[in-house]
Amino acid sequence: MYERAACPIGYAVESYVTKEEFQVLPREQQGRAFLQAIPLEADVVSQVDGSLVHADVGVLDLAGSIDALVDEAAKRPVSDFARDVRGFSCKASDGTYFFSVPNDPGWTLTMDGKEAPIIDTCGFMLVDVPEGEHTLEFTYETPGLKLGLVVSACAWAVFFAAAIIARRVRPSVSQ
Repeated sequence: MYERAACPIGYAVESYVTKEEFQVLPREQQGRAFLQAIPLEADVVSQVDGSLVHADVGVLDLAGSIDALVDEAAKRPVSDFARDVRGFSCKASDGTYFFSVPNDPGWTLTMDGKEAPIIDTCGFMLVDVPEGEHTLEFTYETPGLKLGLVVSACAWAVFFAAAIIARRVRPSVSQ
C-alpha cells in the first residue's frame, strides 16, 4: 500500500509526547505518532507548557492510515506560505506550529518584524504564535559563511601579494 498525502511544511499541533516515550515506540509506528503528537526533549516541555497538551501514547492511532493522519494535519496549515533563496515566510495565528524543516543554528525567525524564538523539537522547528494573525519570516544564513568569506579574501590577498613580490625580486636570467 502506498501513501499519497503530503503534510504542509507548517501546521498547527495540539499535543506532544516526550522524546523518551516516542523512542520506545516501534520504528514503523513513529511516523504515525509524530503526526499526532510532537516529540519533545524534557527541557523543551516547559517552553510549551500550556500551549500543548501531553498525549498518552496509549491513545494514539498507531495502526491507522498515514493518509488520514496527514489529511488531519493539513486541516491546520499555515497560510500564505512562500519561499525564496534565503528562507520562507507564512502567516499563522494563535497556536503552536510545527515546521518540517530541519532546525539548524543558521535559522532565524522574525514574527511581525521582531525576532522570535524557534523551539527545537527533535531536530525540527516549533513556533509558539500568540493570539491574532502574525507574519513569520524564517531566514537562513550558513553559520560561519561571512567569516569564511573574509578569511578566504585575506588568503587570496596574501597569495597575490606574495606572487607579485616573488616576481619582482626574482633574479633575471640572462643568456
